[in-house]
Amino acid sequence: NDKNNKAMPPPPSRTPQAQSFLRKYDKFTAVMVVMACGMYGAEYYVSNYGKNTKLENADENTNNTKNTTTYTDEVLKFSLSYPTDSWQLLVGETGGSGDRSGSRQVIAFAPKNANPKDVNISLVATPVGADYPKMGSFGSPDEFAYGVAAGMTKPKPKEGPKQFSYVLDAKSVDAKYTLEYTVERPTEDFYQHLYSVVGIGYNGRLNRFFTLTCVCPEDRYESVKDTFKQIAGTFETPPTLYP
Repeated sequence: NDKNNKAMPPPPSRTPQAQSFLRKYDKFTAVMVVMACGMYGAEYYVSNYGKNTKLENADENTNNTKNTTTYTDEVLKFSLSYPTDSWQLLVGETGGSGDRSGSRQVIAFAPKNANPKDVNISLVATPVGADYPKMGSFGSPDEFAYGVAAGMTKPKPKEGPKQFSYVLDAKSVDAKYTLEYTVERPTEDFYQHLYSVVGIGYNGRLNRFFTLTCVCPEDRYESVKDTFKQIAGTFETPPTLYP
């Protein structure tokens, strides 16, 4: 359809008040997406949408030489490779079984020999305004990361914070941001380690905020971090709307 393939026109002029509101809204949306991926990962999506849901216009191709399987989504225009023998696709969720009309798109992966509620990689794609053509629109990597950490630190009235989040690293890599951080609830003996890659991409119709989040218990991070970063390093998003 030629109409759908046309480039999105430049965003219309807006009043300073409207621009300020939209920027705050999209920043809040982006931070909340990262938080949701980090806190719930594949657990929520697997429990609510089942396993191995088939998505239209999404393919998995195995490279036997490299022992990897590449997941390519022709609708969202992203791809990701994972080890064929040890990892698996868990779920694709779009608001229905394979329907691509949902505004939020979710894909999740997990090791075959682990509980996906404990160790998983989840990918969420959420529409954002054309005012956000690249990650720099959300501030620097440090500013973005600390916004995520602040949002995850939850106070408990009269007792101080019940949940803490600490940023370990934040940097810009190939037009994306990578974040490493922890989430802790000491009173529940809950300690998570997370590694996220976030980026902006335009699939020909919508400008989307992509979040890839790797999550596991703190005491397992050293054993899986190399695999996390190997998989995250293959994550390719579509080009940005504007150079």
